[in-house]
Amino acid sequence: MIKDRKPGFYCGNDLIDNAERKAVDEVMRDQSIFRYYGPNLKFRVDEFERQLTTYFNVSDTVCTSSGTAALKCALKSLNIGYKDEVIVPAYGYVATVNAIVSCNAIPIFCDIDNSMNIDADKIEDLINSNTKAIVIVHIGGLACNLDKIISIAKKHNLAIIEDNAQSFGGAYKGKLLGTFGKLGCFSFQANKIISTGEGGCVISNTKELVDIARIYHDQGGVRYNNSYPQWNDNRCIFGENLRMTEISAAIGMEQLKKLQYILDNLRANKKYILNKINDLDLEFRYSWDTKGDCGSNIVFYIYDSEIREKVLDELQCIHAHKNYNSAMYENLLFQNIKNKYFALDENIDIYEKLKINNCINAEKLSKAAVWIPLSPRYGKEENDEIIETVRKVVMKYVHNC
Repeated sequence: MIKDRKPGFYCGNDLIDNAERKAVDEVMRDQSIFRYYGPNLKFRVDEFERQLTTYFNVSDTVCTSSGTAALKCALKSLNIGYKDEVIVPAYGYVATVNAIVSCNAIPIFCDIDNSMNIDADKIEDLINSNTKAIVIVHIGGLACNLDKIISIAKKHNLAIIEDNAQSFGGAYKGKLLGTFGKLGCFSFQANKIISTGEGGCVISNTKELVDIARIYHDQGGVRYNNSYPQWNDNRCIFGENLRMTEISAAIGMEQLKKLQYILDNLRANKKYILNKINDLDLEFRYSWDTKGDCGSNIVFYIYDSEIREKVLDELQCIHAHKNYNSAMYENLLFQNIKNKYFALDENIDIYEKLKINNCINAEKLSKAAVWIPLSPRYGKEENDEIIETVRKVVMKYVHNC
């Protein structure tokens, strides 16, 4: 039964078994847990990067300590910094905006469409001479409206960074997410499609950008054949320690072997459930490419807040939740940014740029969405439990039957 399991936010993490344990044990026996040196180093991070490069069919990959670190490396590789503006969806996890602010750049919030991803029709109105990039986020396994976003970016000569933290293995018109923009960023945190606990990566078909990201993630130094870093190379830049460990890479390689199984099961489960509840006259989250959906969530909207609360309460047994439940800028975090982070800068009032009041869909849909997470471990019994529970609760509160 679903309620007897831990919450179903996990995919790869739920499939950890002896393969990952053995891989970690081998690293420990080698006593070489740092990626660049050790008494018996097997260069597992290097190998994981090669496998990811092959999987995505891109020019290069650099693994990082987290998905947030990947975003920051991507931004730095594009030389995004002080007072630069970066367009970002108004709905999503705060890591995307935190990475932008940590680069001293200004996040410009764009409204979302009914897919809960950035609304391509609203992007162009936000572009000005300070705009340097568009960060798009493929929320919860579903792609953005990439055709239109790419067209806008080309028209205005803007870089696209894909935040693909929640959609590893997802696709748009047959092409993998993360490969459309200048750079793609991924997270391997515990509740992602594949997991190393914490971790991430940056991919790109422009090798020079990954080279900069690699230098930035390694304290700004340049390594020659995995030697000790040098800081007297003209490629050196200010950097941070955002490196992945050999332990994380060992887990990641085993998780990558399970990816297709995870995606196949998630997609099959979602299709089965939706076919059984499509007659309930619910407004489901829109998809720009149903075939490429990772299948990790079922989402529908209930606009009456009182009814939504009752539905969510009774769907807790199948781990239904509100997800972020607000537009990002509605969080007090951004008041704190104004008061603390940029308080000494009299030339720019970042909060006034952050305080967007016209992201109507982000405010409305975030407070209407009911998220039901799926697991690759679910079989017919769990799927039927979800179907039966949703039908009963929706008929009781939505249709008053």
